[in-house]
Amino acid sequence: MSRHASQSARIRTACREFTRATGVPLHFESSETAVTRSPSNASRIWQSPIQIGNEKGVLHILHQPHQPIDQRLHEACQLADLVAQLLKADAPAESVIPAPHFKPSAIDQRDLARARQLKSELQLISDTFLKRQFHFDSSDSSITACGRSYSKGEVGGDLCEIVELSGRQTLIALGDATGNGLPAAMILSFVRGALYSQLNGPADKIQLDSVISAINRAFFQLASSYHYMSLFLGILDTREHTLRYINAGHPALILLRNDATCFLTADVPILGVLDDLDPQVQEFPLASGDVIIGLTDGLSEARNSAGEMLGLKAIAQAARETIQSPVDAISKALIACHNMHTSSPQINDDLSLLVMRINMFNQRGMSAFSS
Repeated sequence: MSRHASQSARIRTACREFTRATGVPLHFESSETAVTRSPSNASRIWQSPIQIGNEKGVLHILHQPHQPIDQRLHEACQLADLVAQLLKADAPAESVIPAPHFKPSAIDQRDLARARQLKSELQLISDTFLKRQFHFDSSDSSITACGRSYSKGEVGGDLCEIVELSGRQTLIALGDATGNGLPAAMILSFVRGALYSQLNGPADKIQLDSVISAINRAFFQLASSYHYMSLFLGILDTREHTLRYINAGHPALILLRNDATCFLTADVPILGVLDDLDPQVQEFPLASGDVIIGLTDGLSEARNSAGEMLGLKAIAQAARETIQSPVDAISKALIACHNMHTSSPQINDDLSLLVMRINMFNQRGMSAFSS
C-alpha cells in the first residue's frame, strides 16, 4: 500500500470507528476526492482542517435541521477535537475511540502505546487541576455557588475556584491564560500554585493587593514575554457584607439585584505585562438575594455565524430570566444561552462559569447598589 493510500485509510478508519462508537457520523472531505459525502440539507456544527502527509482535507460533523443540539452532540464534538489532534500528531485516532469491535492488531503498537500514554497524561492533568463541575455551600449557608468549566481540548487554561477561608470569608478566583491546551494549562498550573501559596496565613491577614502583586511578579520573571493571564480575585465577607476585589484584565463580573445590574470591570493590567503592579482593592456592598456571575471570555465572546459576540448584557439578561431559580439552574440556562447564540454545543475557547447567590440580609448593601 502506498504512503498516500495508507494515510487516507487511517482517516477513513478514524471516521468509521468514531461513528460506530458515538452514533454521530464523522465525515472527511478530501481536497481531491470526497471520502464521505455530506447531505445537502445538513449544516456543519464542527469542522477541523487536517493534513497528513499528502492527504489534505476537512473533518466535520453535520447537524440535521431536525436534530436536537444536546449533550451527546456536544461530547461528540469534544471527542472529534481530540481525534483530529491525534491524527495530526501522526498517532492512531482509534486509540481514543471507545469502539468495542476495534482490533488494535491492525495498527502499529508503538503508535497506540504513545497515544495511550499521551491521553493518560492529559487526563491526569485534567483530573488534578480542572474541576469540570462543582457545587459550593459556605459553612454558615450564606453563600451558594455552582461552577462549570469546559476545555477546548483535553486540558485548558481557565481558573474557576471558590474557597472558604474562614467562617465569614470566602475567596473567589477566576482567570484565563493565553492560548489553549497544554501551554495554557501550564500557565494555569503556575498561577494556581502561586495563588494557594499566598493563602497559608490567617484569613483576616490576607491582603488582595499583596497576593496579586506577588503572583504577577513571579509570573513576569518566569514566563515568556508572550504568556499572559487575566485574574479576578475577590473575598466575600458575610460579616462586613462586602465583596472586596481586584480585577486584572478579566471580563467583568455581573451582579444582579432586583431590577439593577452592575458590572465589576477590570482596572488593573493582566498578569505578565508589567513587572510591578500597583493594584487598588475595590469594595462593593452585598445584600441578601444578590446573584453574582463570574465567567471567562469563552462565554462572553462566543460568536454566532455573523461574527457577533454574545456579550455581557445578553448574559445578564438570560440570568435575570431565571434569577429565582437555584444557582445550578441559572448556570445551565447560561450554557443554553451560549449554545443558542452559536447554534452549536461546540466551544471554540475554554469556557468557565461561576454563579453565586448571597443568602444574607444587608440593608446597607441595597442602598449602595441602587445608587
